[in-house]
Amino acid sequence: MAVEELKKLEALDFTKQLAFAYLTCERMFPNYVYFSENYGFGDPKILRDAIDFVYSAIFIENNIDKQKIEYFLKTSKANIPGPDDHGSYYGTIALDSGAIVYESIVLLKKEDTKTSLTGISTTATNLIDCFIQTRDEMDYGDVDFEEKILNDTVMQKEIAIQNGIISYLGRIGKVEPSDMETLMQLQESESKPLIVKD
Repeated sequence: MAVEELKKLEALDFTKQLAFAYLTCERMFPNYVYFSENYGFGDPKILRDAIDFVYSAIFIENNIDKQKIEYFLKTSKANIPGPDDHGSYYGTIALDSGAIVYESIVLLKKEDTKTSLTGISTTATNLIDCFIQTRDEMDYGDVDFEEKILNDTVMQKEIAIQNGIISYLGRIGKVEPSDMETLMQLQESESKPLIVKD
């Protein structure tokens, strides 16, 4: 699902792009934690440290430790479940949650920020898409399949959060810790695992 404001994010300075990535990591990370705790896979502390590294980079843009980037790329990748690990709904959303963290670390390399930002945004909406399909036991043959997902309140919230973050970042000057606190509070209610009933 495309987020309308994403092109505006691409035009903002790098620290604001990192802020968007960090906030997306925070929103989706509880899904990884839930999977790890319930399926015994991976180490949430490793991804938590990677997320904290992204946060710190917002405020030290020109002094980002390149060795740490490589370290977190390696360690986060090793802790993300593959498509065949616990082929369940929770494995899929843990994979997506971990992929968002990994892509946020890739973003720090500044090699292809547009691809990284698109990947972070799209993976988040894909995760929500998976939740809706699983929760509602949706039929792929339904002609209104995509429309139902797009119009679902959970998807609408995620798109609104992403657009709102980008809009906020576009209105401010330099990103300050107080801005991050404000944005974290705005998304706090959405930072919980997406659990479906068995």
